[in-house]
Amino acid sequence: MALQGSSVKPKIVIDPDGTPVTVNVGIVQSLTPSSATESITEKGLGAVTKERLTQHSFEFGWEGVLTDYQVLNAGAVVSGTGIPPTLDVYMHTELLNDAVVRSMTISGAEGEAVKYSLDGAFLSSTTTTAPTYDDPGTFFVYSDGTIAFGSETDEIKSFSITVSRSVEPIYGTSMAPSDFTIGTTEYSGQIELAASAMAQAMEGAWDPADPTFTATFEFEDPTDSGHTISLTCTGCLVNAADGSIDPESELTVTKSFKFESLTITGGAES
Repeated sequence: MALQGSSVKPKIVIDPDGTPVTVNVGIVQSLTPSSATESITEKGLGAVTKERLTQHSFEFGWEGVLTDYQVLNAGAVVSGTGIPPTLDVYMHTELLNDAVVRSMTISGAEGEAVKYSLDGAFLSSTTTTAPTYDDPGTFFVYSDGTIAFGSETDEIKSFSITVSRSVEPIYGTSMAPSDFTIGTTEYSGQIELAASAMAQAMEGAWDPADPTFTATFEFEDPTDSGHTISLTCTGCLVNAADGSIDPESELTVTKSFKFESLTITGGAES
């Protein structure tokens, strides 16, 4: 019988070979493991064509609803290193070894839950016992939030924050990867405004009086004040603003921004 989603138990362990931390992964909604094999073709005189396999690659995707801040450390940089942590990613009875996150997105919008996604690569996988998947607890919704985006005063309808870096496999003389080359981590995001003036689109990408600023995205469980998530983006710079209005809606302006660093803090549900 095919494996059903209702039976799958996911788990993430940060730094499994150092100081292992099993994080609350929240309400996991999608898992997408994948593998690919590359080949080369050599052609010669006499209509000779030969194929050989050259290398394998392994990648994964993961999407969920946030109930705790610690899972976001899976895609953040380790303090003092500039690179993300190594992970053990359990997808039910399959363990993805030495996984690294290439891209992490955190997002929220009016009337919706606060969500996250991880995309990355891993070196190998092994079959194991399905982990224990405990009740993830209360999830955060957009209305739990307090958002400060520089000096912005218009209502913020939605946001997304993306943390990304290049992650390229190293093969040597093996067909399977043995390590990764990891690039510099970059930070970007978007907010959507219910804008009060067309100037938000015309001039929203440039403010000579405030070229860089700090943005904070804070969420607090209304039934448990200690249950929180706080995202602080420092060195923000808006690099694009796009407006849209029609007879059935208000003026919306989407501002794209880059920033220099992300600090993730919070508190667990009591």
